[in-house]
Formats: sequence, C-alpha cells, structure tokens
Amino acid sequence: MFSSVKRAAIGVSLALAVGGLALGGTSAQAAGQDAASHRQQAAAGAASLGALSYTCVTGNNVWYHNAPSSSPGSRLGQVNAGQGFNITDSSGVWRKGNLWGGPSGVWISSTYLGICN
Repeated sequence: MFSSVKRAAIGVSLALAVGGLALGGTSAQAAGQDAASHRQQAAAGAASLGALSYTCVTGNNVWYHNAPSSSPGSRLGQVNAGQGFNITDSSGVWRKGNLWGGPSGVWISSTYLGICN
C-alpha cells in the first residue's frame, strides 16, 4: 500500500517524465546544449580563478597585537603559518583583522601575511 506522500511523489515523477517526452527532439537538444554551455563556462571560470586562496600567516610564532605596534605591551598571543586571517583595516605595515577560529580585531604586521590556497 502506498502512502499519500509516495503516491504524490510518483505522480510528480510521472508528470516530469511525460513533460520531458513532450519537449520533442529539438527542444530537448537545445536544453542539453544550453546545460553543456553553462558547465563549460563554469569550468572556464573556475580554471581562471585557480584554487581558492585566502590571506594567511606565513611564519611560525607570529605575535598578534591589540594595536598596530610591536611593543611587547600590545602582544596578545601567537599564531603559526597557515592560520587564516580576514583583513578589515590597515595602518602602515600593520593589518587589522580576524583570525579564523580565534580572536577578532587583532593586528599583525604585513611582513608575516601572505596568500595561501
């Protein structure tokens, strides 16, 4: 015995199948070509972008600070190479931002930031 949900799903599937047959060869071919074109465009776009990249820390034991200063009094903690960092502001060589999975609103010298992927 089919439940009403299963009957509805079968009815929708059947309607889609019949609707697809009603398209005919020319319309179905055009739809297939259009889909193939979109796939090619998406692949070309992804290839031109390369791998996803992000700003990250490039050294180990890099201090992050509460102000754009190398003063020991402004140090909050340390991070290591590969740590993601979203930049929100800058002042000279300093970049303010948010450490992925860590504190936000911290400052790191741009000397220790680069692009990772």
